[in-house]
Parts: sequence; C-alpha cells; structure tokens
Amino acid sequence: MALKPSSDSHWYQFDGSPMHEVEKATGGGMRPVTLRDARKLNLLPSVTTIQKEIDKPFLTMWRIEQAIKAALANPQRFDGESEDQHILRISRAANAIVDDAAKRGTLIHEAIEQYINFGSITEDTVIRPLIEPYIAWHKENVESIDYTEKAVVNRRVGYAGRLDLKFKARGRGRCIVDFKSRKRGSDGKLAVYEENFEQLEAYRRADAESGNERAERLLTIVINSEVPDIRVHEWPEDDAEKVWRAFCHLVERWKIVKDYNPAIVD
Repeated sequence: MALKPSSDSHWYQFDGSPMHEVEKATGGGMRPVTLRDARKLNLLPSVTTIQKEIDKPFLTMWRIEQAIKAALANPQRFDGESEDQHILRISRAANAIVDDAAKRGTLIHEAIEQYINFGSITEDTVIRPLIEPYIAWHKENVESIDYTEKAVVNRRVGYAGRLDLKFKARGRGRCIVDFKSRKRGSDGKLAVYEENFEQLEAYRRADAESGNERAERLLTIVINSEVPDIRVHEWPEDDAEKVWRAFCHLVERWKIVKDYNPAIVD
C-alpha cells in the first residue's frame, strides 16, 4: 500500500484572480487544479506552491511526530482489519491532528483579518484571547492600511500570491506582513524560517512590479496557537537581495522540473 500525498497547490490568473479549482469534466462539482490544467489555462503558480520544491525539515519532523503518536495510540488491529487498513487508519488519525492545527490557524488568520478590515473582534472564546496580543501591537504600530489579502503578480518571473497585509507603520515606513500561527518549539520559541523571508520578498517584488510603492520592511508575525503571545520578526534588509536570488533560482528549478514556463503577458 502506498499513501498518497494530498494536492493543495494554489494557482492564479495573470490578473491576480485565484483559480484553485475547476469544474469536473463529468459534472457534479469542482476539483483542485492540476499542473495539466495550469498548462492549458496558462496559470501562474503561487509562491507557496513553488516553495514545496524545497525540504522543510522542521515541518517534516513535526508530521512524523504526529504519525508516531497516532501509531502509539492505535497499536492494535481491529478484528478482520488488514495491515493496509490499519496503516490507513493510523494515517487518518495523524492527518486529523494536522488538519486541526490548520483549522485553528485559519480561524486565527480570519479573526485578524476581521479586526484589521472592520475593527471587530471575534467572539470565539478560544480564538479571541490568542489574537489580543496582536491587536495591542496593531494599535501601537499601525498608522494606516494599504490593503489586506491582496493578490500580487510577478509576470516577469512567473508567479503570484496573496499577501496578508501592507501598512504604514509609525516611524518605520511601509511594511508587508505575513501572519503565521505556531506552537512554541522545544526551545521555547515561536519559530521563523528562511522560507518565510523568501515568501515576503517575493510578495514585495510582485507588489512593486505592479507599480505600488515599495515596502521598506518585511515582517513575519507569529501568533501563538496555544496561549496569548506573539513574535514580531523583522527580516534584515541587508539579506533581501540574497534571498530574492535564491527564490528566483527556486522558480527556475520549478519550471524545469514541471516542464512548464507560464507565458509573460504584456
């Protein structure tokens, strides 16, 4: 038996419109866009889709840990259950943990977006305390909002994405922010990774490519998904060019491996 990875790639049209699903040929609903669809429709891959080409050891180890926990919690086969069925049951239990973490992250993200756009605070008794540290930081640091959940496209390089927030900070100029929700690691810290820097720099370049004012600072804001706490990490401008070159090489690798180079539309 071979467990199959799920496909959650994101795709965009050249005008920035998301196109993550297409209609099923047989009717009866929608299905995720495949690489074959993208070639036919001339779609751009998202930044995160491209970044799947690199190993993420911390995420991989966390997923392995969840699989081990699920296996320990389900050590025995049911009567009449085959080995393959047992493996699938363990896999589903592990995926449920991963899915729960993703759902909480989505709820946190949506609650922050709701506050930024409308000034309203979620009444969810679990999520509300988790975003209160961010709200306090926002009130102290944000002078004005440029936009939230903005689709940005880099036609020249060939990718797109959706940045979480661009704003003018008090005394710091314009910033682009990406929100993450994580638990504290074994070192007691809310982690940030180099790929987060790459993602933000890719968004900044695509945003500027559209003629918008270039952001001066890139911030990853990590929301603790367990207790009220945040980490605001500003990435060093001195390393931005290096990170951009690395991402461009990753885009080129993706194009070669996938045998697909989205056309540049003037």
